[in-house]
Amino acid sequence: MCDEKEKIIMAFYNEINNSEKEKIIQHTTECMECHNFYETLKKINSFPFENPLPAIDNMILSYSRKIVSDSKFLIKRFIYSLSFAVFLVLMILPKENTYYRYETLIQLKISEIEKNLEGINYDLNNFYDFDFYE
Repeated sequence: MCDEKEKIIMAFYNEINNSEKEKIIQHTTECMECHNFYETLKKINSFPFENPLPAIDNMILSYSRKIVSDSKFLIKRFIYSLSFAVFLVLMILPKENTYYRYETLIQLKISEIEKNLEGINYDLNNFYDFDFYE
């Protein structure tokens, strides 16, 4: 039994350099087992393979389209579910400084109202200086 069959296959498909390929081809002329193996490879390569039937091609194509569309649907559904879950978690979790923000807003409103009251009070004080009932 000869151990050169792997090298013969590599030489047949031009996967080795030319000097090694020539040595392998020379070996096939000397070894009858390797010669038969090399000739078998030639016959297999020259065998005319028929194209598959168009109906089979269309069935494979439609099946693969169905699988792709189902996969796309599942991916979209997963992404939508994940984004909805993230949204809910962000809405439910207490936000940092939420109380501080509301407290600051309330204090700003109160200080604004106090300024307005001071302005009104100032205007009323100026108004008391006049005597309308004389």
